[in-house]
Amino acid sequence: MSNIHNLLDGKWPWCGTTDTELEHVLRVMHHNNGEWDVQPILGFPSMSPHPLGIHAFNIFQSQHTNAILTHTRGKGEKGFGGVQKLEKDVIKMTGNLLGDDNVDGYITPGGTEANIMGLWIGREKLRSETKDCKSPIAVLASPASHYSLWKACNVLDLGEGKWEQCSSCVDWLKGKEDELVGFKPEHVSHIFKPNQDGSGLHLVPCNEIGQIDVAVLESTIRSLYQKNGIRCFIIFANEGTTLTGAMDDTLAIGHLITKLRREWNGKVKFYFHVDAAYGGLIYPFLEPNRTRALQIPEVDSVTVDPYKMGQCPIAEGIFLCRKDHQKYIERPAGYVQYERDDTLCGSRSGAYGAACWTVFRHEGAEGFTRLHTAAAVEAKYLHSRLENVAQIELVPQQLNMVAFYLSRDLSRDILKRIRDEVEHKFITMWSWFYTDPENPDVHPQRLMKCVITRDVHQEWIDSFVGVLRGILGSKTK
Repeated sequence: MSNIHNLLDGKWPWCGTTDTELEHVLRVMHHNNGEWDVQPILGFPSMSPHPLGIHAFNIFQSQHTNAILTHTRGKGEKGFGGVQKLEKDVIKMTGNLLGDDNVDGYITPGGTEANIMGLWIGREKLRSETKDCKSPIAVLASPASHYSLWKACNVLDLGEGKWEQCSSCVDWLKGKEDELVGFKPEHVSHIFKPNQDGSGLHLVPCNEIGQIDVAVLESTIRSLYQKNGIRCFIIFANEGTTLTGAMDDTLAIGHLITKLRREWNGKVKFYFHVDAAYGGLIYPFLEPNRTRALQIPEVDSVTVDPYKMGQCPIAEGIFLCRKDHQKYIERPAGYVQYERDDTLCGSRSGAYGAACWTVFRHEGAEGFTRLHTAAAVEAKYLHSRLENVAQIELVPQQLNMVAFYLSRDLSRDILKRIRDEVEHKFITMWSWFYTDPENPDVHPQRLMKCVITRDVHQEWIDSFVGVLRGILGSKTK
């Protein structure tokens, strides 16, 4: 049998490889991956897919189905009517769950594309309404937003601002050794500078959980309008942030938009996108009385990720928007006669729609409520266990997520132990967390988060707390 390294050398093979050798490499690589429900995984914002979802995916993937175009607006490419009907039903079901089943949308390759779609349509809709393709657009969001926001602003040439290093904040896990002074840590780039003309991305302060400050959002809009002459705004809100699970007050933002539209007599234009990639398939079941994104008239589009908390195979997102919003970005599809493509990716597998449809119809509201309620109970258990760990500051527990700040005073040795004994062992996630990056006097903190799903065993939670307490100590009563 060939050496496994020879089959991973990046060179195009002259001769084919035997099935036995290929199977050997695949099994070795499979073993190198984490295994849901077997290996402690406490930090991923997703869970193992439902077996029925995998079954449905495999059935339709073997047909090599192409789900190109949006099936709520057109017929799509000939020959794939089955997956088109399934995906159309998924879009209507998800819209119905979030408050409006008369929506357009499609299943994207992930939430990042769905967020780009929201800002792309927002840009084109605002330009159409103002009849000015050069009018500057300000994008307002919480610093707790997913990094795809920056990517979207860059791709769409909206202006993503820039980050500058802080002279006092350093990262003791990044840097290099110096022969004279020893280890020199890198300075943290946490100071955000938006475009001076007021266009592009602005990071509105958030609280310790990551919820945007709606009062400051209003004052920022007013300032940009009065001082910079900005007349077009894209507001980007979160329903379930990546690091804390925080839910922005979407309803209050909607009311703010309505108030400003009336006050300025429609002279200022708004587009409102909600990133519910994480929370969209949780909060309707955990908080059924909460106003949902599409129940708010001012919301234009929404991102949902069924592969995160929806038990569907990775990677897939769902993009939803108000009826006919996609007309602003549609293009003739060429070989698909008389049809127009109004997606970003174009061709995509129809198997994902089949998988989503199968899981959603199998579980229903009852199944998702049981699933997420059990996870939320375990998350509260972890939160309570962490209350006795020293040198951490717990943030209020959100959805099925538990997050906490690490003390600013931890030594490099302690941070390395946390990285090696906690992050790597339990596959948790930690990152710098910014609440007000446009203010250089507000410094970031390290935040660690755990996502509790059906794949997380209680003994793993107890072990996680025990290891963390062994490193940081216990609080004295």
